[in-house]
Amino acid sequence: GLFLGGSAIAMSFVRDTPHRAVNQDNPLKHIASFPALFRANPAFRRMTLVQALQGVAVAALPLLILFSKQTFSFSLAVTALLIPMQTAGSLAGGLIWGVVSHRLGNHRIIQLDQANILLIMALAVVAFLTGWAWLAFPLAFLSGITFAAWMGFPNYIIDITDERTRPQHLVMSSLVG
Repeated sequence: GLFLGGSAIAMSFVRDTPHRAVNQDNPLKHIASFPALFRANPAFRRMTLVQALQGVAVAALPLLILFSKQTFSFSLAVTALLIPMQTAGSLAGGLIWGVVSHRLGNHRIIQLDQANILLIMALAVVAFLTGWAWLAFPLAFLSGITFAAWMGFPNYIIDITDERTRPQHLVMSSLVG
């Protein structure tokens, strides 16, 4: 509550930069342009496919905590420790992906996150087959890192689209992800 209140107070001082009035087009006109925009940009098509596949994998990540509880018969107290571990991973992920974006580019966030998801899957299989309960903690941390990688997609869209069609591309991406 304290952080949220502080955030709300800080945001009250933020002002938008002046911008020109935008023509209020019919939203259906923009939606009708989606197929042509999708066909016109091969990089966006590839990114959208990756984003859809990653969305399926990421949807399963919160279930890792339940998987760990059931597979290793964790008590409620031990299971509860996995949640802050996942949160810590998300905080670390924000820092990691920020550095990756700055130094290597936004497409690398997407690529490296795919590698992280494969690592998570491999470790989950190893944990299941070996009974190594301790792997639940790095799994929770790594899944938190993946939760923070969402910014790679919209930032990459900014890189690969022109300013005129960027809003439509961002809307299309949000419908997939």
